[in-house]
This record gives sequence, structure tokens and C-alpha cells, in this order.
Amino acid sequence: MVLNRLIENGQSANIDTVVVAQDKGVEEDYSEDIKKQAHNNSIKVLSRTDSEVSKLSGKYAFAIAWRWLINTTSFEMLIVFHDSLLPKYRGFAPLVAQLINGEKKIGVTAILASTGYDEGPILSQESAEIEYPIKVEHAIEVISDLYGRQIEAIFEKILQKEDLNPVSQDNSEATYSIWRDDEDLRIDWNLSSDRIKRFVDATGFPFKGAYTRLAEKRIVITHVELIKDLKLEFRHVGKTIRFEEGDPVVICGDGLIRIRNAKWHDSQEKIIKWPMFRMKFV
Repeated sequence: MVLNRLIENGQSANIDTVVVAQDKGVEEDYSEDIKKQAHNNSIKVLSRTDSEVSKLSGKYAFAIAWRWLINTTSFEMLIVFHDSLLPKYRGFAPLVAQLINGEKKIGVTAILASTGYDEGPILSQESAEIEYPIKVEHAIEVISDLYGRQIEAIFEKILQKEDLNPVSQDNSEATYSIWRDDEDLRIDWNLSSDRIKRFVDATGFPFKGAYTRLAEKRIVITHVELIKDLKLEFRHVGKTIRFEEGDPVVICGDGLIRIRNAKWHDSQEKIIKWPMFRMKFV
């Protein structure tokens, strides 16, 4: 989206090199699309692991959706785009964290690079209101537009030799989002049904998806629906209480969830027929 925005605005001649990286932690990282777009517009493309990358230098560099260390001394100004309204959600996977927490406003902040977690002075910041339920794929589209608008404005200031006017962050307001691994994709059925639904929606495509286990088998859950709670004498979380049109309804720490779409971990096909009525997901 960002590269496309600059190309559409006739800025391809001002882009010397695009460095892309493959992210094995997601189903789709769009790296091939970026390479193709750059090649089609005669922009030099390097992969993160190319030896030439360490030799890059220049006046301005932009780090967009980048989670690897960069030698800031190679550039006069390294501008980093972060998927949150800093100083909130510094660190890793900020968009996923915001969606899980149910934030009603998401955004993108452009900052000058710093040695600490996203602590640099702010150059620009834009936000958008969202409504739940929302899938992370749609939230990415929302912030991609914010990315595009900000980079256009910063590019224009640079070309016009205007001051970028960086503003220091208020560190007392900072919060942090920690890196996520495979275990962090596992559903905790002790949580409320509302939070579990946000979790499933926030970790779906292009990410690998939320999962649970049934009799030691891993199941990836891609779509759930909130069901009105019942007065249960005992909350046996993770157990099925009934089926609706073939879909299991599962007891949560608070509320019920209907699993509308799921697949076995080693398959791309939706589970049409569940193996039994009495199931407990863990």
C-alpha cells in the first residue's frame, strides 16, 4: 500500500532501494508483491539477508512494518512507522494487541529511530475509529491508508526542504506490547467470550490463526460467533454444551461461543463434521 501510494504520486524516481524481508510467522507477508511492484517501476530491490544491505547509506530511510534492528548511523535520518498511537503500545505486534484489548481507535505513528523501544520523537500521527467485530485483515487495510497519507505528507516536506518538527513523546504515558510466539496463539477458554472472539479475529489471516486442542489434536479456529449465555450450575470451560446447525457451542469463562469455522492444523479444509458431541477444548 505505501509503495503503491508513492508510485501513484510519481515518487518512484525518489526511491533508491526497497529492502524486503520474509516473515515466516504469517501466512502472507506480501513480500513477493512488493518485489514485483518495485521491479515494475525500475526500483532496486534487496532482500534483508543480502550482503549489500549492510552497506546501504544515505540521507533518509523509512522502516515500515519492520521488526529487525537497523544501523541508524548509516542514515542521516531513519524514520520508523509504528502501528499504534505512541507512546501507547510500544514494541511488538501492536495492532494485534489493540484489537484483542478492544481499542476503539487505532492508528499509525511516524517517529525518528531511537535505541529504545519506539521512543523516538513523533513526526506525525493519524488515527481511525473502528467498530467490533473486526477482522485483523480489515484493520490492516484501515491502517494501510493511514500509512499512505502520512508517508505522502512526510515525503512532500522532505522534497520541499521543510522542517519535520519532531515532538518528544511523554514517556510517563508509555505502554508496551510484548513479542508473541506460537503459544500466544492458543485460546484460553477461561477468558470471556467477548475477549476470545476479539482474539480469534485479531490473529486470523494474514497471521496463522488462533488455535485450541482437542484430544491432543490442534485445531485452528478462524471464525466464531457470540451466543447468549445460560445459567450454568458449573462453568466447565472449554466443554461443548450443544450444537447449532452442526457447529459446537463452547463454554467460556463468561459467555458462550459458537465455532463457525475451523480446520485441523495440517489441513486447509473446514471441519464439516466434528468427531463427537462431548468435546473439551484446551
